[in-house]
Amino acid sequence: MTIRKPDDVRRVVVDGQHVTLFRFDAASPVRPVHGRLTGSVSKVIECDINRSDLQTIPSSRVPPGSFGFGGAASAGDDAVDNQGEAFGMDGRFFFARPSRVGAHDPYTSTDGAAMTPFFFQADFNLGAHPPRLARTESGTAMEGELPSGTVFAFEAEQPVRVISMLEGMLPDGLSAIYFRGQARAADIVDKILKVSPTPAHRKSYGRITTPQGLEDFFVMKTIPQGFAGTTEVVAFGAAFRSVAGEVEKPVPNMDELLNRLFYFTPGTVRGDGVSIHMHGLILDGSDGAPIADGESLHLSQLPLSYAVAGEGGDVPRSGRIVHLENTTKLASGAFLVAPLADLQLS
Repeated sequence: MTIRKPDDVRRVVVDGQHVTLFRFDAASPVRPVHGRLTGSVSKVIECDINRSDLQTIPSSRVPPGSFGFGGAASAGDDAVDNQGEAFGMDGRFFFARPSRVGAHDPYTSTDGAAMTPFFFQADFNLGAHPPRLARTESGTAMEGELPSGTVFAFEAEQPVRVISMLEGMLPDGLSAIYFRGQARAADIVDKILKVSPTPAHRKSYGRITTPQGLEDFFVMKTIPQGFAGTTEVVAFGAAFRSVAGEVEKPVPNMDELLNRLFYFTPGTVRGDGVSIHMHGLILDGSDGAPIADGESLHLSQLPLSYAVAGEGGDVPRSGRIVHLENTTKLASGAFLVAPLADLQLS
């Protein structure tokens, strides 16, 4: 397979750190990226998850990346009380279950269906040969197809924040984001639901993002308790970027979409005209009980894996699903960023 050189290589300063940035643009003609939004994240934030709000998504409808909140459909009527952060990839759903949250609890996964009050999916149209990275004598290169979006591979002298990296990468309007890379466990800022926010909690809390709500509904910054050293991060999300409150291509029903896709956690950092919502699968080889092959992603087969044999590994020993906060710091890796041509609502 042909090794492709970057379209651009730059040395930039991010968060006061020098970062080498390798940009790879999609081949021409660019294929559009189609999105699908099921439900609304406001159902989670406002303690309003009812059984009637849960929609069923089969794993056969999981594109290269998706994220939201959910639980296994096999839970039936108990699914409403088992809603946690969810991540979809490679034909599987991965869940953080509130009843199992703890320092060493692994994620659960299924190749069946998910029941969800909120799920975002985008089809990157990666073709038969998803893009993979390769290290050459002249630096980072890429092999495989890139029919949509732009890949930004980077190497930082010191870890830099997610929000700071993405501010310089996002196009105007709505985008889908995929990330594969590395972060030190101590630099990951995350949160995981430990209680499913149902209407029974609404009177006492209103929203789960109040100071008391954050304390009672979430386990905050759990990664350092259960992981050590460098971790693998596979993440997917959505982003919206506007400059001075305006976008070049107005999005229909923008206020409704922003309310359904994004929310802000007090205490974290807001982007300059940027909203980001990302969930990730954090993988670590140094701690935790082994995970069976069927519970894991085959990392070497995922987009933006390194093509060098033996790098990345296939079955990490432990993992966790997280809501990846803007202030998480990344050491290296690559973003695939693609503007959405349309977004189907259900």
